[in-house]
Amino acid sequence: MRTKVLALSLLAVVAAAPMAYSQDSVHKLSVKVAAAGSETSLAVSPSSVFNGTPVVLKADVQPTQGGPTPTGTVTFYGQGFLLGTATLSGTTASITVPTRGLPQGTYEITADYSGSATYAASNSGQVAVFVSCDSNSTSDMAASPASLKEGGTVTFATDVSPNQGGAIPTGIVKFYEIHGSYIGEATLVWGVATLNVSTAGIAPGTYQIYSVYQGDSIYEPSTSETDTVVVTAN
Repeated sequence: MRTKVLALSLLAVVAAAPMAYSQDSVHKLSVKVAAAGSETSLAVSPSSVFNGTPVVLKADVQPTQGGPTPTGTVTFYGQGFLLGTATLSGTTASITVPTRGLPQGTYEITADYSGSATYAASNSGQVAVFVSCDSNSTSDMAASPASLKEGGTVTFATDVSPNQGGAIPTGIVKFYEIHGSYIGEATLVWGVATLNVSTAGIAPGTYQIYSVYQGDSIYEPSTSETDTVVVTAN
């Protein structure tokens, strides 16, 4: 009987004592939440161009099941080569790609969304753009003056002529900076298009300018060689 009472007393002491854990006996539970899905689509505009006409690539990133607006960047590729990267603004990201100097052919473009803490990365399908180089006209452009101070005016003049004689070409000529930035356009008058451009607000530097004749009912588009304009500080 004495032994039984002693055993019960020891059990009571153990039950009343606080439980102690060693550091090794504590296990942390880690839960990893998978990022939500995203879908990336790509639009190319225009989808068919004459060599020299810039192309706008625009990606749209959407959640697959609703949610907040995606953030992050989109990287664009052409034939597997890097074309550029843009940050999402809302659900879209876009870049302008020059086509001057590209051989004639069809180019496959894709867009890759980087993903974020909220959304998984995703890729668009391939979208084709066709670049044409064949033409029955020739464009020659000159800039005057070739060097001027910031705030001055430079004149771009493009002469469009038939390759094998014929009627005087008509239509529009568009002018671009070498990286594809649109400058302006002018209508042909007796085969010549002239555009006056102010350099006010343009950073001093060297600029490569070219023009693209848009063609008419007789003549196909043509692209000029580049001409150099140097803008110096006042």
